[in-house]
Amino acid sequence: MPISEAMLPEFDQEMANTRKTLERVPDDKFAWKPHEKSGTMGWLAAHV
Repeated sequence: MPISEAMLPEFDQEMANTRKTLERVPDDKFAWKPHEKSGTMGWLAAHV
């Protein structure tokens, strides 16, 4: 089995979960940092 067949279903599921999570973040909270050493939520969203 090609690696793409093994990885794509998991990737699709992770993308769906990430999208649902980010849709729940209010626009005014994208400057929030989960940790002082972390990037902002907006940066993390763009990074992903």
